[in-house]
Amino acid sequence: MQARLTFLSGPRRGNRVVRRDTVITIGGDPSHTVYLPDTQSHELLARIVKGEGAYAIAAGHPAVCLSVNGADASGEHDVALHDGDVIRIAGACTICFSTVPERGDPPTPLRQILGRSWRASVHLQGGALRRSLFFLRDLCHCAGHDASRRARVAWGATFLAVALAVLLGTLSLLHVRAAERRVGMLSAQVASTRVSDRQFEEQMKSRFEEQTVRVHQLEQEKADAEARLGEVSRNLEAAEQRVTRLERQTSDLLARIDTARRSVAMLVVGYSMYEVASGRPLRFASIDDGVPTRDNTGAYPTSVDGTGPVLTSYALGSGFLISGGRIVTNHHVVEPWLEKEKASTNSGLQPGFEVRQTVLHAYFPDVREPVRLQIAAVSAEADVAVLTGAMPPELSPLTLAPPARRVSVGDQIVVIAYPLGFDTLLARMDQALAGQLVHDAGGDPPVLAAALATRNLISPLATVGHVGDVRGTTITYDAASTYGSSGGPVLNANGEVVALNHAVLEDFTGARFGIPVAAVHRLLQQPRSAARAQVPAGDVENTHADGGRPTGSAAAAARTAKDGPGWSF
Repeated sequence: MQARLTFLSGPRRGNRVVRRDTVITIGGDPSHTVYLPDTQSHELLARIVKGEGAYAIAAGHPAVCLSVNGADASGEHDVALHDGDVIRIAGACTICFSTVPERGDPPTPLRQILGRSWRASVHLQGGALRRSLFFLRDLCHCAGHDASRRARVAWGATFLAVALAVLLGTLSLLHVRAAERRVGMLSAQVASTRVSDRQFEEQMKSRFEEQTVRVHQLEQEKADAEARLGEVSRNLEAAEQRVTRLERQTSDLLARIDTARRSVAMLVVGYSMYEVASGRPLRFASIDDGVPTRDNTGAYPTSVDGTGPVLTSYALGSGFLISGGRIVTNHHVVEPWLEKEKASTNSGLQPGFEVRQTVLHAYFPDVREPVRLQIAAVSAEADVAVLTGAMPPELSPLTLAPPARRVSVGDQIVVIAYPLGFDTLLARMDQALAGQLVHDAGGDPPVLAAALATRNLISPLATVGHVGDVRGTTITYDAASTYGSSGGPVLNANGEVVALNHAVLEDFTGARFGIPVAAVHRLLQQPRSAARAQVPAGDVENTHADGGRPTGSAAAAARTAKDGPGWSF
């Protein structure tokens, strides 16, 4: 909580100072927390100290005359302060003390706020009008900052009702006074012109009829105002109900996100090039003291006849568990070399060679061992693939939304994935531990992933956004994602998977693209294809990260070749 000091006298009369300092000094020097320019002395006059959930005040020195609610507080001991206490310092300055609740503190009851503002207005220096205006202004300020949301709504409705009543009363009074002035003018006219009684009666009757009509109009206006006030009250009640419903939905969504995160896996994919004619893998040409050698240009020569480690490229992505022990992800995540072939002819895939997948592992939160996967099916119409493997029994599958589930612009969505792969996981832990894990892994992604899983450090990120556009084959939204987020689930407010995170528009942060879940349903309904043959991870001799940085037995080369390309952890 914070301390609020409201000046009731002096040049700062009516102003407020809100401080959260542990010690608040009050004096005539500008260096003090609360500066009193109208005092003659520059010494410390008083100090307010914050203790365990309470404040206390003490005089700055024995000569200062200090009182709290009229009781002398100039002694050596601190005097406890309570909301609404009136402090008088040095006989020249009067201050009302109160507290302001912060986030997490219980709100102040409206009755207490009302009493506190009334007490402060009683001690305000000035006349009745100034005190009344100060009371209304202080009550509005304190109610807006200290009261609960329900109390603020109730106070706003009450204030509106009072304001309308005052307005109607003022209008009625003005009209009555205008009528009185007109009657006086008629009386003066009768006295001056000596009109006859009949003329006077006719004039009065006409005026009376006019006033009767006007009274009826005012009554109708009052009834209309009361009807509008009732409509405002109903609207306020409906708005409060919507806020309550939204808070409940937000709480439910957070619980669903926490449950869904455990079923989202980080996928590690490794692949190497094999000569079609001989079936031999592409290797580093030679190795010196466990480090692949370079040629005169600084590059690492490769050959199927080489004696160095096998070249293996890696890619990271995301996927999520569904019923039947299956994992759904993007096709380009599990066969990334196909994307390279499409993107450029200089993709690193040499003529006469074929790509073989050597590693396809899934790492789940709170699961210490990787799940080895096989590709079960790949969609021919969308960037979707289904994987299978022996799933841990403690994992719960995510629910796919029905194909007909409508996704509309403005709907709230959540993307759960592993953006930037290892970089994000390492950035969220102690940097000394992160550096040790990277050093021990020697640039080998599967080794680093296993070390993270063993320490229960595999954990996806959840980002919240809203749908910006819906097309037949694409859903656009603004939930943050980047490389590594491909294949992550896109959940609606009910925790159902409505799309598969697919791509990002780099130059515009508000555009992320997902494949509608209908494409996943269509792939699951197709006849199940045979899983593609995989090379066990243990058969790979040595690997290097995507981009040409060697790992495994060639890790030393990666650590010493600081000017070469490499994997970013």
